[in-house]
Amino acid sequence: GEAEDGEEHESEDAEEEQPAPSARGFDPLTQGLGDYAAARPLEEAVVAGFASRFGEDDERTLTARMHLARTLRRLGDSAAARPEYEAVLAAKGESSPNASQRTSRAIAQANLALLLYEDLGEHAEGLRLMHEVVELWTAELGTAHPDTQQWAATLARWKAMTPMAPGAARAAAQAQLARESVLAVAVEG
Repeated sequence: GEAEDGEEHESEDAEEEQPAPSARGFDPLTQGLGDYAAARPLEEAVVAGFASRFGEDDERTLTARMHLARTLRRLGDSAAARPEYEAVLAAKGESSPNASQRTSRAIAQANLALLLYEDLGEHAEGLRLMHEVVELWTAELGTAHPDTQQWAATLARWKAMTPMAPGAARAAAQAQLARESVLAVAVEG
């Protein structure tokens, strides 16, 4: 390691395992400085290193993937960000007894929903994923929690902006007519 005099010296115990760098150690490059182009190769190296050393499903690798995905999206490379978010979701699984894991998965899913809906124009899948996020946040944190309200507002905004497909509009109109017919029969009867 580097000694106090600034010169390199061989460690007496070269076999001793050094602690792994933190995935958060690279976050200031993207958050603080906003230099996403410089951060990308560093974050890619961290993901590759963590995956090699700790495994694809290790929390450190998944955190690094989330940072990389965010950087890729901010660089406008949503197509490259998508598989990073998808890898995090696949690794975290559908359900977990651990509240922290469920919350972390929901954050990854919300980010993927945003990417699909806002960047890639995959409105139906984005809506589906965001609906699940709102359900999870509601179950975990309740309806009064600011995060639940934020995601619910995003979902409501998207629903208001997303036009129905012609078949879906016809089905919705038929369902409305059926409800009105049942109400009319109930009132007359």
